[in-house]
Amino acid sequence: MTIRLYKADDHQACLGIFDSNTPPFFDFAERNFLENWLNKKDQNEMCYPNNKVESFFVVEFKEKVIACGGYYIPTHQQCANMVWGMVHKDSHRKGLGQALLLFRINEITSQHPNHNITLDTSQHTFRFFEQLGFKTVKRIENAYGEGLHRYDMILENN
Repeated sequence: MTIRLYKADDHQACLGIFDSNTPPFFDFAERNFLENWLNKKDQNEMCYPNNKVESFFVVEFKEKVIACGGYYIPTHQQCANMVWGMVHKDSHRKGLGQALLLFRINEITSQHPNHNITLDTSQHTFRFFEQLGFKTVKRIENAYGEGLHRYDMILENN
């Protein structure tokens, strides 16, 4: 297994990972947001103009991209926000999601000390993040779509 920076050649594989998890982990309507993120990464541009950092990574196993995820840090904030962390459904429960999450946490804590780490996830995965120290700070029913609830979570890093 190798974790490396995303490159434009990974675009379709990342969409495939999303599609493999839709539903139950994502709503179909979220795909456009992922495509926008990837298109900007393909052009070496920031997806959100108010960010000072955007990083995106893939997990490669046997020359195949099977997971992806990144983070961004808004300008003038001491907070890193995790985005698009996902593992292809055929590779769930093999420790890849945890490895990628811990890799991203390490990247943030080493390069951006004293930044809290936030993310939003669904009722299907919030317990995974709790096991790694994240705490739920807000819950919104049906935020991603009917029956897909949003959990806002934080990992304090100070």
